[in-house]
Amino acid sequence: MRLSILLLFLASTICGCVTYRPVYYKLSVAGDSASGPVTFDAYINGLANWNGTNSYPCNSNQTDPQNVLVNYSYCEFNLGLRKTVSAAGEARYELHLVHVANPDDYGTFDILSGHSLVLTVDGQTMDFVNNSDVSGAYYDVTANQLDAIISAKMVLVTIIGKDKTVTQYFGPENQRFFQNFINDPGGNRSAKPTPLSYSELRDNVQILIPPSPVEQQYLDQVNQFPLQFTVPKTKAKDSWGRAQSFIAQYSSMKIQTVTGYVIQTFNPTETGNFGYTVTKTPADQNVQFTITCIYADDGDSDDANLNAHILAYYMSTGTLNEKFIEQ
Repeated sequence: MRLSILLLFLASTICGCVTYRPVYYKLSVAGDSASGPVTFDAYINGLANWNGTNSYPCNSNQTDPQNVLVNYSYCEFNLGLRKTVSAAGEARYELHLVHVANPDDYGTFDILSGHSLVLTVDGQTMDFVNNSDVSGAYYDVTANQLDAIISAKMVLVTIIGKDKTVTQYFGPENQRFFQNFINDPGGNRSAKPTPLSYSELRDNVQILIPPSPVEQQYLDQVNQFPLQFTVPKTKAKDSWGRAQSFIAQYSSMKIQTVTGYVIQTFNPTETGNFGYTVTKTPADQNVQFTITCIYADDGDSDDANLNAHILAYYMSTGTLNEKFIEQ
């Protein structure tokens, strides 16, 4: 039996007040855990382009739910994972390289058999050999290699084709995709997945994935940062500018008032929408800022509180992780 599902991964911190943005992928499940091997294959993990110095987005937005759920619009190259679990519970992982076969958009690209995939992980190369699987381009990968790929600061993917070689960028969202897949099915790193019922396979499944250590450190610093703080007058202009740009980009509500001392949006009236008020008050040689995130009467106060802390921390430090912002 072969089933195809779409999984929506959401994550929360230990306080339960932070949710990840959705990460969608198509997962194929084949086999019967009671009588033989089970295969899990996730492959919509689009790679960004690489110009030798910087990355830039592929032509399709693979994290846009509308594209993924309706149009199945991919990047040109996708690097997914396949996990095969034997009846004894032993797991085998493979990288799954997918090229979008649409000559009108991308032209043709013949992936070589044999040595055709190289990952450069923080400057160290990992060479992979095509398994010559008739169903696609698969490459055996060890758990240690996956850990290195997921935790690396820089990963480049070089794909060797018949007529050309291309290099793509494997970024933080790709790493998160791998981590999510390793933690699923079963919600842990055990070899044997937790059996899923047909209804669970048929419907979208929500899995809780904890933040990475770096993300958790960021969240700890954000949550501890006060919503009323001061900065030296010499830095107040930068903080004020960050507030305006943040609200313009991430607020659900349009800005209603901007003066030299107040930035205020319209009040939200629908659940899930957030507005902001930021005030500026001179205080001797410093400037004091006060941040409030406003939510609808039936909205989520925890999300609003986190948004306010994210904005305050960003105004003071210039550091921002936008994936934790609720809009």
